[in-house]
Amino acid sequence: MSERCERCRRGFSNSAPKDDVEWLTDPPGAWRPGADELYVARCKRCGSMLLDRWHTDAETEGKEHHDVAVVLHDAARAAVTERRPAAIAAVSPQLRRRHLELLVDRMQLEDRESLERIERGQTEATEAFRGLVAHRLATMTPAPPIGDVLPRPAPSFFSTSGTRLRIDLDAGTRLTLELTRDVWWLTRVRGDAVEWRAELHSAGREALLGAVSMPDGDRAVALIAAPTAGEQGELFVVDVATGAVLGRSMHRLRAAPLELRALPSGCIFVATFQRFAVVRGDASVVCEGGAAAMPVAAPVADGVVLIDAPWRLLSLSLPSGEQRWSVPIDRSAAIAPSRDGHVLLSTGDAVARLDVRGPTPRVAWIASGHTPLALDDGGAALVRDRTDKSTRRIECAVYTARGERRQTISRPDANKAPTAQLSTDVLLFHSGGEVAVAAGEHIVYALSLPDRRTAHVTLDVGGAWVSYDGVVDRIASDGQRVGRWRLG
Repeated sequence: MSERCERCRRGFSNSAPKDDVEWLTDPPGAWRPGADELYVARCKRCGSMLLDRWHTDAETEGKEHHDVAVVLHDAARAAVTERRPAAIAAVSPQLRRRHLELLVDRMQLEDRESLERIERGQTEATEAFRGLVAHRLATMTPAPPIGDVLPRPAPSFFSTSGTRLRIDLDAGTRLTLELTRDVWWLTRVRGDAVEWRAELHSAGREALLGAVSMPDGDRAVALIAAPTAGEQGELFVVDVATGAVLGRSMHRLRAAPLELRALPSGCIFVATFQRFAVVRGDASVVCEGGAAAMPVAAPVADGVVLIDAPWRLLSLSLPSGEQRWSVPIDRSAAIAPSRDGHVLLSTGDAVARLDVRGPTPRVAWIASGHTPLALDDGGAALVRDRTDKSTRRIECAVYTARGERRQTISRPDANKAPTAQLSTDVLLFHSGGEVAVAAGEHIVYALSLPDRRTAHVTLDVGGAWVSYDGVVDRIASDGQRVGRWRLG
C-alpha cells in the first residue's frame, strides 16, 4: 500500500464515493435538513480511506453536498474508525479542516496523556488539529474560576458616539457627555462625586467623545456633528484634570468611530472613518484630509507622517503644520510606525522601511510580502506567499531593522498574519477562532475553535489573555500557557 489508485489520486469533488468501495460505517441515508456528518469508506483498489462529509441545506429540500477526503496512511484505520488521538495526529496533514473538526467531535478522550502531548506540541501534527485538541481539552477539564473582569491594559484612546456618552478613565473615574436643553455638558465623576463640569455650546445633535494621554496631562476631545448634512461641526479640546476648555474649532470629520493619538509638540491626531485632522492643544486645526479607510499617523521627531488622499505620503512639521515633503503612493498603501524615525510602507506585495527624518524619505530596505507588523527592535514581521514546485506556501518572514531576514515561520492559513509581539522573537497570530504563538520558528501555543466561533485576545503587560467558550488562557511573554481558568 504505497500509492493511491488513479481514481483516488484525482480526488473527489462534491460527490459521494460509489464504485469499488467498502463502507466502514453506514452510508448516508435519506435526506434530512441541516445534517453535517462524517461517513467512512475504504477503496478496494488501493486501500485508501475515503472520508465523506455529508451536509445538507437546512432550507432547500433535497439539496446535499459530499466533501470527500482521501487518506492513505498506515494509521488511517485507527484514525478514522477508532478515532485515536495519536493516529489522527499522524494523518492530519492529509485531512481538510472540516473533516478534522468532525473527527475531533467523536475522538477518544480516555488517553489524556496523548492529548496533552499533542497540545504541548510533543506529537507531530498540523497546527489546526493541535488547536482543536487544545480547545477540546480546555472545555472538558475542570479549572478554577476567574472573575468576569480580566486584567486589561489602559487603552491609548477611548471612543463612543451618541447623545449620552460615557468613557472610563481609570478605576472609579469616568467622563460623561450629554445633551440637555441644547447644551452639551461634559462631566468628570469619581465614584458618586462630580469633580468638574464643562459647558460646550453647539447646535449639533450628535457627538463623539474620546480621551488621549499627553506627556503633560490627559486631554478630552469632543466632536459635535454638524446639525445638517454638508455643514461643518465643532471640535472641543478639554483638560481632563481641570475641565478647562482649551479651544474650539470647526471640522469636517465624519460622525463615526473616533480614534486619537498623541503627537509631538502637544498636538493630537483625530481620526474618524476616511477623515482625519491634526490639531494643536488649543483645538486649532493644523491639517485636515481624507483616507481610504481608518487613517493612520506615524509620529516622528517634531512632526508626523501620514497618508492623505489623493494618495500621497505626507510629512508635516509640528506645531506649525508646515509640509516637509510629500511623495505619491498607491491607493492601497498603508503605513505603520517603526522605531528611530522610520515607518513601514506596504503596497501591493512589497513592504519597505523608510527613513522619514530628513528633507526627503529614504528607503532603508524593501522586501516582498504584505501585512507587516512593526517589531520593538525596528524590524518587521510580514506575510509572504511562496510557490515551491507548484505548491503554494504561506509563511511569516521576520526581518531585522537592517533588512536582514532573521527567521521564517511556516503558516498554514493565508489570512493569518502576525498581530502582536509578546517579547523578543515571540509573535502572536490571531484571526477569528484561530490563535497561535510562535517562539522563534516553533509554535508553542495553538488554539482552533470549531464552527467558526471567535476567540478574544487581550494584550497585557508580560503576555496576553485568550478567552473562548467560557475558558481563559494566560499566555506568558515567552509564549507558553501558564494558567487556565473558567469565567465565573
